[in-house]
Amino acid sequence: MSVHCRYPAAKFSTIVAALLLSCSSFAQSGVAESQQHLRAASAAYEAGDFRKYTAELETAHKLNPDSLYTRYNLACGYALTGQTEQALAMLTWLTEARVDFNMADDPDLASLADNPRFQQLLARTAVNTRPISNSRHTFTVSRLDLLPEGIAWDPASKRFFFGSMRNGEVFAAASSGQHTLFATVAKDGPLSAIGMTVDTARNLLWVIGTRTTLLDGVASDMPVVSGVFAYALDSGELQHAYTRDDVGFGFNDVTLAPNGDIYLSGDVLGYVPAAGDGLEILETSEPVFGSNGIVVTPDGKTLITSSYPAGVAAIRISDGQTTFLQAPDNVPLYGIDGMYLYEGDLVAVQHGARPWRLMRFALDPSLSRITSARTIEFANENVTATTGAIVGNEIHYIGQGTVPESMPAHIAEHLHELIGPTIVMTAPLD
Repeated sequence: MSVHCRYPAAKFSTIVAALLLSCSSFAQSGVAESQQHLRAASAAYEAGDFRKYTAELETAHKLNPDSLYTRYNLACGYALTGQTEQALAMLTWLTEARVDFNMADDPDLASLADNPRFQQLLARTAVNTRPISNSRHTFTVSRLDLLPEGIAWDPASKRFFFGSMRNGEVFAAASSGQHTLFATVAKDGPLSAIGMTVDTARNLLWVIGTRTTLLDGVASDMPVVSGVFAYALDSGELQHAYTRDDVGFGFNDVTLAPNGDIYLSGDVLGYVPAAGDGLEILETSEPVFGSNGIVVTPDGKTLITSSYPAGVAAIRISDGQTTFLQAPDNVPLYGIDGMYLYEGDLVAVQHGARPWRLMRFALDPSLSRITSARTIEFANENVTATTGAIVGNEIHYIGQGTVPESMPAHIAEHLHELIGPTIVMTAPLD
């Protein structure tokens, strides 16, 4: 990704970075331009030029103040250049937002070690980041090389579906965890199986397929192919395949509108009309940079999607008018992956913030701002979640378990920190 990561916890999802974040144009908050300064900052850091590193990060922060990652790195830059007050101010904001990129052990903050205010922040952070656990274990798939991301639930057959970003396989699973191969997402070779949703009216499972560098045997210079694939729920047979090769890093997640239209998040936003047979690009009044979680309101009028590095956008479907939601100070909307609606609130898997968290955000009826936030799960060290599926008053979410001490020989080294068992957890929403 952009700025180097000195601490594993601050790698704000290598998975998402590989799938989504590019240099697409983006008006709101200057996010695209900020990415250029983050790359320049990374180069300056590697060269040992910490003043240039800090200056580049200052510019990136001004262009996109919502990035927790940039804010933390800027705090490190201030500490490295002797700007103690500025460093402490940045770290104070992060502490109050319950964000910790492992500052206690970061060598770039060594100059602050004996500062009483820094010691107070460390103590406050220890309190603010205590785990909150409301989840129960549902099942574990011990196979280590799947790299799951999406999960869906079929109420008719009482089955979960989840996919592999390593080989494109999609599995059907009982609540006990017993699972079988359901389908393989492929177009001229396997594609990473990412977001998915069940379409009960048409008896289909829709799955996003994208050629990513996480695929086994895929070279980084291969052209991206991405789209959405529909499989019959009863047989797993492919019914529809809509793909494009002009969508940057590709699509990431999928949601179903009440009228049967399919909407896709990713490097661009896409849609498949219920009555059509093609994959179109959704035009918006402002481009949404790195869109990830995506959902349509029950009235079918508004699309809500995360902009992973910059927050949450509400898009009026009729004309593409886009509004970026406001939120109370110290309630970051950065780093949201899976996102869902429940009783008028947004439920979000937020793994770009560290520690990762499962949140319930109260929405203003105007869909212009978040009015309050409630934490459902926080700092669970046994799993890092990506997406979920709401069933009744619960959410079933999927993620990676702890990286094993011994890694299978066939796993590429660049994936070692991402590998772990597939874990599904269940949490109450009320």
